[in-house]
Amino acid sequence: LAYISVEFVRYGNSIDFNQFLFYYLSIINAVVGIYILINISVYKSKLKLFSSNIFTYLYAGFILWGILSYFYAINSSEVLVKASNWLSSFFVFLNIFILFKKDDFKYIVYIFSVLLALEVYSSFSAYWEISKYVPYDFSKNSLLRGVTGNRNLTALIFCLKIPFLLYIIKSSNNKYLRVVSYGVLTWAIYTLLLLGSRSSYVYFLVILIISIIHSGYVYRKNIIKFIKNQSLLYSFLAAFILFSLFVGNNNSASVYNRVATIDFQETSTQTRLRFYSHGINHIKNNLFLGVGLGNWKIKSIDYDSQNMNSYIVPFYLHNDFLEVGTELGIIGVFLYLGIFVYILTSLLKINITDIDNELITLPFYILFLCITIYFIDSNLNFPHGRAISQVTFNIILALSLLKIISYEKQ
Repeated sequence: LAYISVEFVRYGNSIDFNQFLFYYLSIINAVVGIYILINISVYKSKLKLFSSNIFTYLYAGFILWGILSYFYAINSSEVLVKASNWLSSFFVFLNIFILFKKDDFKYIVYIFSVLLALEVYSSFSAYWEISKYVPYDFSKNSLLRGVTGNRNLTALIFCLKIPFLLYIIKSSNNKYLRVVSYGVLTWAIYTLLLLGSRSSYVYFLVILIISIIHSGYVYRKNIIKFIKNQSLLYSFLAAFILFSLFVGNNNSASVYNRVATIDFQETSTQTRLRFYSHGINHIKNNLFLGVGLGNWKIKSIDYDSQNMNSYIVPFYLHNDFLEVGTELGIIGVFLYLGIFVYILTSLLKINITDIDNELITLPFYILFLCITIYFIDSNLNFPHGRAISQVTFNIILALSLLKIISYEKQ
């Protein structure tokens, strides 16, 4: 609860609220770490399990490689700042892994589902107030940013938690709970449509396709069950119909109009493509050693100085993997990419191996969807730099590793 409450922590007069949240995480990590050390005899076997897994070496190796960039970075102080953020994220993962058991997955499902409902309410309530006085359109979407302060980040945390509602719908025997879950799922998707985050369209479409393919394999011998188990599709259709009725498809916030704005001449698209080009060029010319952890925002000025207005610096590259490459070279990219490759391939392998036993594979399928969403967003935005997305992601990582290790021991 202390970890997930990061979304609701308020930061007073702090200039950099994101760093304040990382500071908050460091305090929670310290308290939990002290508790674990005091009870080290209880958690000794868990620590041994943690230290013997290849995933741990990939994650820890990536952070260590980043810290070593202190010795060649443009600005060594920035390495310490950025490394502290990565360490905070790593210790969220470590502490959750040590304290939780594989059976705690169901508790997290319900906690995240309730949290999603609160997050959606925070965004939707603003829309409700706006619609009382003026018609809603895309120009007002920043008012729907909810608990995060950023609509793209809000859309990401919605999507990271949506799969947990699917778990309840698929596994619960309580029909009232399933109906409520369907309602929250439709409500969440409706609010996503209101937010109009184009990156969320991408990963939502991907998980929708995955869910249809998954159901096709699981229920390939029973077409009736296949039709009944399209909860994500049906909730999307319901949300889309409601959006069409209450907001309208000609509205600037509609999916059609938001997708229509995606072209290579559009300012936001051009800016991102330019950033990507700078990153790729830098990596090609500095293959093994980058500019140092956290230093891309300094080096990017050299590349983008002719396009900068009002001293606005390209703080992030809008692609975590390219940014890691510019800062830590090809070794850093391999280590960071290895984190995703290991988890995603392990989860996928388990799903394929026991595809006919949905009772066993359902948690792995849900976790696969979550990490796929984060992976796609990492290619379009910069979730690594946000404390809120890091907490959710590292809890999901810890649960995934726990479930994978437990399955492999069977």
